[in-house]
Amino acid sequence: MIKLINPTLMYKEGEVIDVLSTQIQIGRLPDCYLRYGDDFRSVSRLHAIITKTSNGIKLTKPHELNNQIIVNGKEMKVGELVLENNTTVQFSINGPQIIIPYLLTKEKKEETARKNKVDLTKILMYMSFVFLLIAIIILVVTIIKYL
Repeated sequence: MIKLINPTLMYKEGEVIDVLSTQIQIGRLPDCYLRYGDDFRSVSRLHAIITKTSNGIKLTKPHELNNQIIVNGKEMKVGELVLENNTTVQFSINGPQIIIPYLLTKEKKEETARKNKVDLTKILMYMSFVFLLIAIIILVVTIIKYL
């Protein structure tokens, strides 16, 4: 998930985007998932790439470019960086910002799956009870009708 501090050409300010693809490009190119317009001229055509990996969310600065990327207030010096929860990423000193608000760790994914399974089990149990109750009511009404 990505929370936008500044609007892009497709998304509003403050919007939280659930990124479904494994890799997204950020910049001003038409095929960038997070595409910024001319109001952010300090953003390069391809400024950064965010990739979902088994180890978490990875931020990549393209090697051939000298893009400035600021992560939690510090300039990113390396080409790749694994992001932590609530990481703020800014694309150039006066550029737009995003927040990676919540990353699911493997344990958290398993816990969420367990909770969802329990919730689904409860729902199915309640639905079965309701159907049984409806069947009993229909049976009683039918018996009363023929008495």
